[in-house]
Amino acid sequence: MIPQMIPAAANVIPPGFWVGAFVAFLVGSLVSFFIGLTLGRTEVQRGIRRAGKEVAQLVRVMVSTLETAHQASAALESLSAFQLSTAHRDLLAASKQRLLDSFSNIEEMTKQVSSEPQPIVEPTPDVEKITLEWKLSTTDTDNATGLPGKTALELNLSHLLDVCNSSETKAGLLLIKIDKYDQLQTRFGKNGAGQFLTSLISVVCKAIRDEDLVCQYNADTVTVLLPDVTEETGYKVAAAIRNSVRNHHFRLEAGSPEVLVTASFGFTLCHAGDNADLILNRAANALAKSRKRGRNQLHISSGSKLLYCGVS
Repeated sequence: MIPQMIPAAANVIPPGFWVGAFVAFLVGSLVSFFIGLTLGRTEVQRGIRRAGKEVAQLVRVMVSTLETAHQASAALESLSAFQLSTAHRDLLAASKQRLLDSFSNIEEMTKQVSSEPQPIVEPTPDVEKITLEWKLSTTDTDNATGLPGKTALELNLSHLLDVCNSSETKAGLLLIKIDKYDQLQTRFGKNGAGQFLTSLISVVCKAIRDEDLVCQYNADTVTVLLPDVTEETGYKVAAAIRNSVRNHHFRLEAGSPEVLVTASFGFTLCHAGDNADLILNRAANALAKSRKRGRNQLHISSGSKLLYCGVS
């Protein structure tokens, strides 16, 4: 039996269907866009409230908001088939004028501040820089890295504290532990992991000051003794070391693929009356917190609290 042929005209979809589908798609896209824009605006307002009087945070929120406005403008430009109504054009023009007025006010305020006479600051008298001679011995050197060993660390830390107490200055101690060293040993062998540790030590030595001392604490941890530092200076040196390690491209040898090698950092300031064990414990607590948080993290211990300072 020959099957009955179905007329081709029955399979033709009416043009009205495609027009309706296109309109529905366009309306749905616009609704989704404006819902997202509304939610984003709410989040921006929350950010402004959180920023409060912090100028830097407000500037970041403003830049982010302007970037969102730019994206919305680009999306609006793409809808070339639609014409803005007079009310919409007036609304955009008013918003533009308010924004220009705000920028003008900010610029004028900046000019006024810069033109105001600045108070005369009397130069502070030069403070004599503390000279510290480290107590080093060729017999107490780590065979793998060539750094002074743990005995030298303890000796020089005690010496540093004596100098701080007699001169009423402060010092700092930074612990640096290479992350997941056992995994590096498993993957590249003991010699390969040692090469990465040596590379990390080289990066650290380039980032410290001339008067600082780097010692080997244990197989995967080194220390940096920082004489004559304030809390701000100590933090800057610790942050500079962390950033140097974070931005370094570690390779087993020249031309080989880059390997992810990171470290964790714990810093503490040495106060008058502190002893070596107390300082090492504070730095170790800060280091443990950094290791728990992730790679290339820095925490600073003041004794009573831990301050998080590093972001990977």
